Amino acid sequence: MYAIASSTTESRSSERFAKRGWRAWLAHLHNEDGSNLIEFAFIGMFMIGLVAGTVDMGGAFQRYMILVNASREGARAYSRMPCKSDNRGGLKNAVVNAVIREAAGTNVLIGAGEVTVSPNPSSGCPADGAAVRVTVQHNYTMILGQLVGFDNLPLQASTSMVFYGTDGAQGDY
Repeated sequence: MYAIASSTTESRSSERFAKRGWRAWLAHLHNEDGSNLIEFAFIGMFMIGLVAGTVDMGGAFQRYMILVNASREGARAYSRMPCKSDNRGGLKNAVVNAVIREAAGTNVLIGAGEVTVSPNPSSGCPADGAAVRVTVQHNYTMILGQLVGFDNLPLQASTSMVFYGTDGAQGDY
């Protein structure tokens, strides 16, 4: 009988412990200690990503505006410089140099290979009143983009102006 009583008592105490354990565990689920920290972690990561993305897009927009100004300066130089048979070779270089000089005071370094001049003055002068176009392409290295898988954002700015031909306008190009 001692063994029977012991096993009965033992099973009753384990049932009480199990019920009390589940109750304690369920009561712990209703406890909200630390939930603020978890919510802050989720919201904080979202906010940091939002701010970093905004800063990154702001930098891209700033560089795009620099490219727009540089292409505008190149198109202005091309439209105002006289195109003659003796200066056609240097005219493209003068337009590219005008683009590079416009961007020189900024944090954007434009290379000669990133500037396209159309029509190419080396092959012939455009007619008076024809449209000339200067296009500048540049890759912006994104800060946040490196974390999500794309490093470079290609930026392109293009400006068209009317070619005035040999109107006597001389500039320091």
